[in-house]
Amino acid sequence: MSHIALVDFDTFERDVLGLGPCHLEDVAALPEKLVKGAKFTFKKVLHGDDSLVEDCIAKQFIAVVKSKTHGKVLQNHDILFTGNRVSESGYKSMVNAGLYPRQHAPAAGQVNWPHIRLLIDFKRADCRLDPFDDSDPRDPEAGTQSGEMVRDQLLDYARVVHKYQHRTCIYSLFVIGPEFRLMRFDNSGIIVTKKQNYAENPRSLLSFLAWFDTLSDEQQGLDPTAMLLTRGSRAYQLMDEFAIENQSDMPHNEGDKVDANPPQPDTSTPPPKPDGPARNTRQRTKAAAAISQLGESYLDAVELVDEDSRVFKYVRDQFRESLDHDWPRYMLSVGQGKAMRIFLVGKPVWTAFWLFGRGTRGYVALDVKTRRFTFLKDCWRPFYEGVDPEGRYLELLNKEATKDRRISVPTVIAHGDVADQVTSTASYVRRCAESSGIDEDQMEYRVYRHYRIVFKDVCLPFTAIRSSRQLVRGLYHCIMTHSAAYETFRLLHRDISAGNVLMLPTLSTKVNENGKRTVTWTGILTDWELAIFVPESDESGTRPEISSHLRRTGTWQFMSVAHIRNHTHQLVSVADELESFFHVFLFYAARLLRHNIPDVRSFVSEYFHRFTVAPGGRRDSSLLKSITMQTGSLEVNRGRPLEFFFICDSSVDQGSKVEAEHHHLNRLFTLMLRYFKARYAIQRWEVWCARKNGVSQPLSTPPPSVSPTSDDEDVALRGTVDSDIMEDDSEDMTDEPSFKPSDQDRKVAKMLQGHLRILNDFWKALGHAGWPKNDVVEDRLPETYDPMELILTLTGMCTPSAMRTTEGDDNGAPSRKRRRAEASESGPSGKGKGKRRCKT
Repeated sequence: MSHIALVDFDTFERDVLGLGPCHLEDVAALPEKLVKGAKFTFKKVLHGDDSLVEDCIAKQFIAVVKSKTHGKVLQNHDILFTGNRVSESGYKSMVNAGLYPRQHAPAAGQVNWPHIRLLIDFKRADCRLDPFDDSDPRDPEAGTQSGEMVRDQLLDYARVVHKYQHRTCIYSLFVIGPEFRLMRFDNSGIIVTKKQNYAENPRSLLSFLAWFDTLSDEQQGLDPTAMLLTRGSRAYQLMDEFAIENQSDMPHNEGDKVDANPPQPDTSTPPPKPDGPARNTRQRTKAAAAISQLGESYLDAVELVDEDSRVFKYVRDQFRESLDHDWPRYMLSVGQGKAMRIFLVGKPVWTAFWLFGRGTRGYVALDVKTRRFTFLKDCWRPFYEGVDPEGRYLELLNKEATKDRRISVPTVIAHGDVADQVTSTASYVRRCAESSGIDEDQMEYRVYRHYRIVFKDVCLPFTAIRSSRQLVRGLYHCIMTHSAAYETFRLLHRDISAGNVLMLPTLSTKVNENGKRTVTWTGILTDWELAIFVPESDESGTRPEISSHLRRTGTWQFMSVAHIRNHTHQLVSVADELESFFHVFLFYAARLLRHNIPDVRSFVSEYFHRFTVAPGGRRDSSLLKSITMQTGSLEVNRGRPLEFFFICDSSVDQGSKVEAEHHHLNRLFTLMLRYFKARYAIQRWEVWCARKNGVSQPLSTPPPSVSPTSDDEDVALRGTVDSDIMEDDSEDMTDEPSFKPSDQDRKVAKMLQGHLRILNDFWKALGHAGWPKNDVVEDRLPETYDPMELILTLTGMCTPSAMRTTEGDDNGAPSRKRRRAEASESGPSGKGKGKRRCKT
């Protein structure tokens, strides 16, 4: 699925650059002598020689733009060549050239990613190196291998800019021999112009550069609600001060003891210093002006909260690590008007892999008002009727959590849309589609609105666990939260995945005889941005129709097999979400515990990342994942089922260690797989019956059951469970496969219509004695493991940011064109023709 809109140059001027009836040549007029001189130089250098190398084209092009002989193209910016070397920051991305504000022009040969305003890339005249194809506007992605590589390169440049800067859009210039293209990136996609020949007529290109040179920061695509901090400013120093190790910082391992009484808070702040402008801005919007008028007086508006001022050591450590010397720091505003809050951030803790879609970035942030560390998420949320921002759902759940101890979700401090920032690529394409009568639900481009949300606590990933029991208990908390949200509000999460379950260390309410509190960990279910209220069925049992963009949701690796197959016509169900919890459970258990999987990296690739192609070209789950759900058995080692172990003391040889079977974990996996096996046996039968009767219809999925809530304490978080479900009847389940599901299959599958049975299984497992301590092993997925890179390499599938297949992240599917064979063509350097070097 393409994210590229191909337009002619006049359309780009009128609709994308917003010039209306005017042209660049009108709004950025250049002297005739300047244009003629540029044309003479370009034709002299290029004159039909396709072997000219990129560096030579770039240097001659830059020399023309910088020339002052007949006037200046650039007044406020400088254009610099940065070559093809790896940058000092370690990024392989090294864009050929760029436009920079003069005061931020980098040293020769180095890219200044925090300040680059226009990306410029050069390629020699070779049609195979063109990432786009003008011959088919409906599918403008070039099909050559070289063209795909160049396109990925351009996307990577834009992705790095997005990581360093806070942008609403990114502009880029692509020069290929004597021709050029202009591009505009945002989270919805790319708008790119058809090729223009600048060697024959350089006026359009030079006028664009002259016009871009006059734009304000915001018009160039910088986010006016993000202010770049200068070194030496009070805010910059405040961040350094709070990064310093503090003796009061608490250990965070579960079971650690901490003094019950916190020290008195320190309200001191660095002495005032003269403000330094973060950017030389000529024009500002109201939002930007409001921030700039604050100066640094906002640092004095301190309101300390009446609670323990101490933090866990890992939180301050993460904040300190984010203050990379070479990384920009920003002041970000969240909310609007009187509710606006100010936060200081450095390097993001994590960023989305893919440029398109939500583009989520997470920061350990400093709340200026309370002087507390928080977690700030900056993203672009789907902008549709019926889709509320994540903060709305969490505020509802936060309020309910004060009454229902089962709910464990992040606590919201502030949230809100960022000004009126909406992706214009999708808006432009939709306007074009509407005029052509195309149905909105058939559109590939998704509209996003910029959104920020801040949470009170900085959590830990599940990879921080130290025991298998912590893993099971953390997932138990998350499933319980999911259950309570549905029971109370009919709210489904719709994106159960490995990144959306976290661990939150807190202090116990009880104080022991030594005046100490105990560190406890709780599983937190986060990222509710895709949640939806499930509509009630009418008197006939029919649910209201839901728009297709609300049905497609999930993270590819953890979506249920059924939902991947049926998401075009069915809303996700509780059974689907419970299966997703199973996949998350398996993902972390395979990485962190002892088992009989011989190669975890290959297993993760085979089970989670690979996919099969069903009739009609529809992507389906991996073969291993599908077989596991259908058979109720996961074979991982030459036909042997998955088994977990732990190391314990030998009962025979004192002082030695032996490997013992992890009965609690193995039984939990076995029980869950039996439920899913029964579910898919029924679905298979329903499909067969429908085909037999010549009926083409979606599978019927009954609405999940709802149980009463519970006010039990944490010790009894399992809630109110029916006595029939409490009875362990798993021994009555048959393992004998039958094409027609038995009554027992239907009874077992029905348990997935609600949460109670699986919660009961988890609760029983946790209640058993004999759980091993500290049985977690070193993470078997190395830090360099990149699932997206792996899946792109293996299959060519290009789904973003954790392989989402949602309405907002149908990002970058493979080109529909068949790749052109290049074996018979000359190589990149041109077979039989050497590259022509610049004359010195």
